[in-house]
Amino acid sequence: MTMLSFARASRIAVAVACLGLTAMTREAPPQGLVPDHDDAPIWMLLKTSTRFKIDAAKGLYVASFDKPIQAAEGKPFTVSGYLLPLEATPSFRHFVVTRRNTGCPFCPPNEIGEAVEVFARKPVTYTQAEVTFTGRLKLVSSSAEGMFYRLDEAEIR
Repeated sequence: MTMLSFARASRIAVAVACLGLTAMTREAPPQGLVPDHDDAPIWMLLKTSTRFKIDAAKGLYVASFDKPIQAAEGKPFTVSGYLLPLEATPSFRHFVVTRRNTGCPFCPPNEIGEAVEVFARKPVTYTQAEVTFTGRLKLVSSSAEGMFYRLDEAEIR
C-alpha cells in the first residue's frame, strides 16, 4: 500500500468512526427518563411567567412577574427538583431546589429562574435524588444572587 492510499484509508476510517459516534449521540434517552424536567409544569410556569433583566448600576438581577405566577404568591406551592445545600452540614433548613441536578457532570446547567430558595419547617438531610417540597410561594423582584422564588414554611412530600 502506498503512503497516499494509506493516508486516504486512515481518513476514511476516522470518518466512519466519527459517523458511528454521531449516530450514538442522537439516540433518544431510554423510555421514561426525562433528563431536565421538560415535562414538569411548575418549571415551565416559572420560566414563561417571569422576565429577567440585569441592573448593572445596582449590581442586581431584576424580575418582573406575569399574572399566572403572581396569582400563586402567598399560596401553597409545590416544586420538585434537586437539593443544593447552602451550608456544609448533614441537615439544613435553608437551601435551594434546582430544576436540574447540579452535581451531574452530564446534565445541562440550570438557567436563570430555575432555582427556588427554600426555608423548611424541619431540617432536611441531603440526597442526590429528586425531592418535592410544598410551602408558601414568595416572589422576589430583585436579587444580587439571582434568586427570584422563595418557598417559606416548606415541607418535604
